Amino acid sequence: MNDNNEQKVTNNAVVGIQSIQSNREYVPATDILETDKDLTLYMDLPGVGKDEVSINVEKNILKIEGHINSGSYNDLKLIYKEYNVGNYMREFTLSNQIDQSKIEAKIDNGVLTLILPKVPKLQPQQIQVS
Repeated sequence: MNDNNEQKVTNNAVVGIQSIQSNREYVPATDILETDKDLTLYMDLPGVGKDEVSINVEKNILKIEGHINSGSYNDLKLIYKEYNVGNYMREFTLSNQIDQSKIEAKIDNGVLTLILPKVPKLQPQQIQVS
């Protein structure tokens, strides 16, 4: 076996020993809801706080990154792992129907909520002649 996935037998139970890799990146689960006025995006970012999330829009690409501080795991001796620790990253292409200057974001208990307002539809108007 390789060093990252050793198998040990302890008390007749097989225990997988794996190292925690800080360079892992995950695609977070996301739900998107639509109304007439906006899109609401809910993204699962467990372990990510307000100061560890980065949201950018450039060339109609919405990029969301969540960073995990894996330092709290450094003093622990891992004997079994089913849950991996890593950062999150996801990108979405925005249409011209989204008002990019009015996007709002908040994070609460590891759930990021983004409100992406739609550009108001232009209403026909009468031009007065002077």
